[in-house]
Amino acid sequence: MIRATEATIVERIPPRLKIRENAPVELTHTLFLFDDPKKSIIEKIYEKRAEMPLLYDFDLNQNGGHLRGYQVKDTQKVIDAFTKLTEENGKDLMFVVGDGNHSLATAKAHWDRLKVGLSAKERETHPARFALVEAINLYDEGLDFEPIHRVVFEVKSDFVPGLRKVVDGTHETHVYCKPKGQSPLSVPANAPLAYRLIQDYIDTYVKNNPGSSVDYIHDIDYTHEVADKHPTSVAVAMPALTKADLFDYIAKGDVLPRKTFSMGHAVEKRYYLECKRIK
Repeated sequence: MIRATEATIVERIPPRLKIRENAPVELTHTLFLFDDPKKSIIEKIYEKRAEMPLLYDFDLNQNGGHLRGYQVKDTQKVIDAFTKLTEENGKDLMFVVGDGNHSLATAKAHWDRLKVGLSAKERETHPARFALVEAINLYDEGLDFEPIHRVVFEVKSDFVPGLRKVVDGTHETHVYCKPKGQSPLSVPANAPLAYRLIQDYIDTYVKNNPGSSVDYIHDIDYTHEVADKHPTSVAVAMPALTKADLFDYIAKGDVLPRKTFSMGHAVEKRYYLECKRIK
């Protein structure tokens, strides 16, 4: 009932595992999304926050806003609410990993290695058995999906015509290069499918054209700036993934191509507060 949104790149696990094996604590990086358009869990808890112990209440540094943390003591009600929501959705899917796919895979790899030397009783409560995650309602008003655009470097004149042929659809986005500027690109209206087709095309092109490479850029204006600095590059403006797309796509058993979406802006991702023991 917990599924990754991206395919795990196995090569990324060993260096992360080396760090985790020697770390006494972990700080949350893994974000779980759940499908609750009626806002029946987190929002209901928040309405009753005055009844809960206030654990912390302070300003964040670098103009990051203000943070308050409340302790939820009756956790069984929360667990039951997630179970009920999953049954109502009828998808046998409780959470999808919105960010931190490789962090979670590393936690699992570490536990699989560690538990071999533990008794059955020790395994039940060992802190490394559990990973700390942040559960966020997909429909939280503070959660925005931002597209991650592509810039492909050292391309030839065949790149854009080939791309148009592969991704032809009914939704309009664009490609951008210097000195031609912006020109329309029609892609499938289904955003996950559009990402899959575009990414597969780019991967194949880079593989077949030594010297070509791809970078993944946030913010369309900055994407254009990067393309302007490299006259032999083409920027591909990616469509935005809608929240309604995500669960249906993952529930079908598929995963998104890497770098399909970002949850919010980079400046919002610099604060790590909660931590949990591993050892």
